[in-house]
Amino acid sequence: MSSESIDSKPLDRGTVIASRYEIEKYLGESLLGPTYVVKHVEQETFLVLRFIRKEYKDKNDFEEVQGLIHKIRTIKHPNMIQYGNIGLYQETLFFTQEYFRSENLRALIINKQSEMIDFSIEEAFSIAAKILDAVEELHKVGIFHTTIKPENILVKDSALGERFVRRVKLNDVMTAAILGSDTPRNVYRPPECRPELAMNKDSSPASDIFSIGNILYELLVGKPAQGTYLPPSQIRSNLSSEVDDIINYALNFQPEDRYDSAKAMAEHIRQSVGEFVVSNPKGNNRIAIFALSAAVIVLSAFIGYLQMNEGVPSPQEQQFEQVQKEDALLLKEIKENFDPPDPMKVTEMNAKVGGMRYIPSGPVVIGVFQREYDYKLTKKRDTDVAADIVNVNHFYIDQFEYPNKLPMKGEKAEFLGNVTQEEAGKFCAKEGKRLCTATEWEKVCRGVKNYIYAFDDTYDEEYCNKENYEERCKNAYGVYGMSSDAAEWTSSISPTTTKEIVVKGGDVGGVPERRYRCSNVVSKSKILRNRLISFRCCKDVDAVLVEEERRAKEAEQEAENDTAEEEEEEEKD
Repeated sequence: MSSESIDSKPLDRGTVIASRYEIEKYLGESLLGPTYVVKHVEQETFLVLRFIRKEYKDKNDFEEVQGLIHKIRTIKHPNMIQYGNIGLYQETLFFTQEYFRSENLRALIINKQSEMIDFSIEEAFSIAAKILDAVEELHKVGIFHTTIKPENILVKDSALGERFVRRVKLNDVMTAAILGSDTPRNVYRPPECRPELAMNKDSSPASDIFSIGNILYELLVGKPAQGTYLPPSQIRSNLSSEVDDIINYALNFQPEDRYDSAKAMAEHIRQSVGEFVVSNPKGNNRIAIFALSAAVIVLSAFIGYLQMNEGVPSPQEQQFEQVQKEDALLLKEIKENFDPPDPMKVTEMNAKVGGMRYIPSGPVVIGVFQREYDYKLTKKRDTDVAADIVNVNHFYIDQFEYPNKLPMKGEKAEFLGNVTQEEAGKFCAKEGKRLCTATEWEKVCRGVKNYIYAFDDTYDEEYCNKENYEERCKNAYGVYGMSSDAAEWTSSISPTTTKEIVVKGGDVGGVPERRYRCSNVVSKSKILRNRLISFRCCKDVDAVLVEEERRAKEAEQEAENDTAEEEEEEEKD
């Protein structure tokens, strides 16, 4: 394959880059080149992989780009995307960086505006302070971002108990570092870009300060400052002249008249935070006093937050990071303390029963991973079971939903719907099988690597959907349709009422990304009939072995009978 194919069309999902990174999802084109979400095949972690077009850097520039990566990797800051390794694929340079599942600030701005909600003063200055802290560290190693804009600021709101932690990270640092003065002049320049760009002046710390100042202006008043702009206090009545001063310092036309450093601007924010709100608004004095008291409480908390967030994670963020590690510890415990299934034994056991797959005894993570809340795949419910390791005895499971028939290539698999849970159990019993428990079902869905979905940790509606039964679409156990097709009855009683039964998987309404999670639990009346609720059958290994022993005895008896008949015939002759 020629190197042109990297730019001509997106690489297929499943393509392995440099024997280490498996493509999961195409994110689109950046100024540097194509960008993908990839999975490290050994560490099983997700990363972003970005190619660099040859017109900017080629394989002869490997050491130069490697030096830039190493320089930026020395920055360990909670508000900046971390960078990984550099490599070559089809003679095209690429590098990896942290995969921070989030939305960019532009999307957050649009959402707020569509709902006619302003950013609070706390929100606006919190975001600005975090980015300023990150930029200060970047400037210390002699790198200027030059293209700081809402699209390059990533934001993630995550639940921590009943509170939310907002994490903010600066992205796209490598673009300016790699391109330098080679940035194409025909590229659209947003209002956040410093005015000296148009005059071909060199970048400096003041360039990034201008960009952050303009973002702060837009967060406060709803639009970026362009040309001769109005002071924020003239647009938003609850802002003070102190806010105007901060904006004016940051957006001064002459770079030398702006803040000396990102740190200086951040310090001005922290020192002046108490003056952000007008202290004596017009109107009823009692209301004004109440509003002022509330403002003091909020601002006091904000001052504390800003003071503790000077370049290090806040206690809330540190706690959130600890929560994030819990999932990884569970997976690590399984990997280190339990042997993987013996493939020879699995193959031998699969051969014993047609149309079913053998699921070995062993541990699996059952319940909701913390990252499922973090990724906003679901909201926390009182009935949720936290992810934990559970040992499950071996069993067999049908490859497809009932009637468990492999479809012709390109055709959709059939499944039987509109059956009650009791009827489903009878269909299984007729074949010497039984309904699966919810735990058994979830173990099969998670596969040997304990994924969130049947195929991996991300949901892709274009990959192995309802009408797609290619070979690649079976999971690690060789079972199809665990994160698609119909929902499935189990034999497990609902944790909330004995009148209902647990239904797993499938699309019974709602958002597929939430419904198709292996951990998702839905309870339905046992007498319900729904065309989108089907079932698949399981079978105890002991029952299979008993049948095998019975068949062996029958075959042995038949052989003995045949031998006896032959002996009788010989005696007659």
